[in-house]
Amino acid sequence: MTDDAAFYKLGDGAVTLTLRATPNASRSAWSKPVPVGEGRVALGVRVAARPVDGAANAALLEFIAREFDVGKRALTLVAGDTGRVKIVRIGGDATGIVERLRGIVAAL
Repeated sequence: MTDDAAFYKLGDGAVTLTLRATPNASRSAWSKPVPVGEGRVALGVRVAARPVDGAANAALLEFIAREFDVGKRALTLVAGDTGRVKIVRIGGDATGIVERLRGIVAAL
C-alpha cells in the first residue's frame, strides 16, 4: 500500500489533498491511491456526476464535505478545475481530518 502521507500535506491549519477524480460513477466513493506522474501519488475518488458545467467538481466537494464532516466553505479547489487530478484544501481541525483520512485509506 502507498504511504498515505504521499497525497496530503499539512499547513496553515488545513490539509491539502491530491486527488484523482473519475466522473460518471454510479456512486461517489474513495478508491485506491494511484500514481499521477512525476513521482506524485493521488488518492482516487469516484464521483457520481458528469463532468459537465462543473457538476463533477461540485459533487466532489459535496462528497468531501460529507466524508470529513466540514462545511463547503472549508473547502477550496486549489487546482484541477478541468482535469482529473485535483488539489483540494480542507480547512478546519487538521488532526481530525488526517485521522479520518487514515481511516479511509486503511479501509481501501
